[in-house]
Amino acid sequence: MVSIEPLDGFNGDLIRPEVAIQLGVRFTNNSGIYITGSTNGFALFTHRNQQYTNNFGYPSSGPWLRLTGAVTPDMYDAGFFTGGYSVDGIGRDTLKLYGGALFKAGIPDGFDETVAIITVNQLVPRDTFCVDSSWAPPGSSWLWAGTGEPAWPGPYCWEVGCCTINEADVDFDGDVDMHDLNMMVEYVFPPHTPLYPPGDCEGMGNVDGLTTLGSKVTVNDVIYLVEYLMTGSPTPAACPGN
Repeated sequence: MVSIEPLDGFNGDLIRPEVAIQLGVRFTNNSGIYITGSTNGFALFTHRNQQYTNNFGYPSSGPWLRLTGAVTPDMYDAGFFTGGYSVDGIGRDTLKLYGGALFKAGIPDGFDETVAIITVNQLVPRDTFCVDSSWAPPGSSWLWAGTGEPAWPGPYCWEVGCCTINEADVDFDGDVDMHDLNMMVEYVFPPHTPLYPPGDCEGMGNVDGLTTLGSKVTVNDVIYLVEYLMTGSPTPAACPGN
């Protein structure tokens, strides 16, 4: 079986657009025999026309895949390789993972390890991000030599939320700093620039945790954030639901 597992504590709450998330590719062999070769492909996309390059000024880039070392040279002497067919962040990007054994035994029965890590960036709040099976090489199906086509419980999908560490992190970079304050000021005062991303995370910036004057984000939140940046207290309001 081939399965996908979130790594680094990712639970679907938020993926910051300039920081990558990591997904583990797990191989599970319970076939009773050795796997002497494998070829697998993974398609990565969101609900936004199946692409995940954002529209908020960040550079376009695609996903990448690296090995963990769980499949060792005494298993796959022919190598264990990674690559991509389309990894520009536009449309369904496709990664490949393949290898085989010529003289070695292969991956043993009972093997259950994360063999590779898919790294993805360019996601934005309210995305629905998915990983599905694909083809590697083109025109052929997934195969595990000796066991046929492996089971695939996917596709796997997660929704990207809005809040990182607290309500003050309006630029979603994992820190509360002057850049967040500048964005708050430009939102509350002219030119009233919408907080990032426009329309997707209404209420982000409610630093004091209060609803006042018919809006969650007011001059009181700006004053609250200034005091926090100068003195370290009071702490900005926690993310909703935390």
